Amino acid sequence: MTSLHFLSSAKSKESVARIFQQVFFLRHESTRQFLVASVSEELEITKSQADGLCNELKELIQEFLYSDIQNNEILGLLPQSLNDDTKKLVGRMLVQHREEWKKEVISTSQRIVPQLDSFDWAVNLKTASNHCAKMSMPSVTITLKIAHPPDEEHILSYNQVVNMELSRATLGTMLEGLRHIRDTLANV
Repeated sequence: MTSLHFLSSAKSKESVARIFQQVFFLRHESTRQFLVASVSEELEITKSQADGLCNELKELIQEFLYSDIQNNEILGLLPQSLNDDTKKLVGRMLVQHREEWKKEVISTSQRIVPQLDSFDWAVNLKTASNHCAKMSMPSVTITLKIAHPPDEEHILSYNQVVNMELSRATLGTMLEGLRHIRDTLANV
């Protein structure tokens, strides 16, 4: 870790706190350019230097959060060449934001799987097709609105609408599967 020394050129502790928050909340690749530009401007360093600093801070934050490092062990994560004031400042920032970041990681990890937002259905009666001039076959059209969480490509969550047409037999198979899931959950 050699880029952490750039933090000592920050104008204030609030500036360093802002950088830590930005690195944590803008850690996904889709926001990388904005993050690097912001840190570069804040510390008045080149984008290349800011990129290195952002990488090191991201790795440091990840190690701190996921390795369950105790507060008294933080200084051991930092390079010996870093001056004591900067080490203490970095340590304070990590401790200060630990609980907030952990809550955010937990809530984000719960949003990894898409969620069913709404559900609609309609029964249709097919009266003709290319193969048969007269027929009377019921079918069900199901519309699912699915909310996808933010990911590497999308900064914000987004919705997807899925339309399905099911025959009576396919609907029966699907309902049987859902009954099995319901019964399994009831026994847990």
